[in-house]
Amino acid sequence: ATSNRACADHATCGAAQHETQAPSGSQDRICQDNNECSGDQYETAAPNTTSNRECAALTVCDATTEYETAAKTDTSNRACATLAVCTAEQFESTQPTAVSNRVCEDYSVPTFDFENDGVITLPDGRSDLYIQSDRTDTSDYEFAPLTTCDASLQYQSVAPTASSDRTCATLTTCGTDQYETAAA
Repeated sequence: ATSNRACADHATCGAAQHETQAPSGSQDRICQDNNECSGDQYETAAPNTTSNRECAALTVCDATTEYETAAKTDTSNRACATLAVCTAEQFESTQPTAVSNRVCEDYSVPTFDFENDGVITLPDGRSDLYIQSDRTDTSDYEFAPLTTCDASLQYQSVAPTASSDRTCATLTTCGTDQYETAAA
């Protein structure tokens, strides 16, 4: 031998690095910086001394058909669920947001009694109503109480319908030189 052996300390990986090649008697340790997940990714595997951090793309909820049920974290994906769809017998009482579902409610189902001056009765027992506003995709019927004619001063001049109020008119008062030919 014409020269002496040369030795060097093995490299030490830093806290934000992992080992990509193990040291041996004839080669040094090789270290690489750990990946960082971007804002549209989450961590699926944490880095350790011998493996890199693994990242995956975050799920993006489709705002027209989905809402977010679980927010993303640094180490978990966001979760999405399908938005409720109101049926023909329902209206949307609460609009969906990015993080809440649509709320659908059943329309009121009034009964209309043609035999009893067109009285509407609701399933909750309210009656003597008429439909003031029709139902829409985002609202139920709006009901209003029927006008009650004061029998001593008025008579019903127009009967109520499902969508119109009763009309009352003032009773004619016979003068002192008149007599009543038809009772009210």
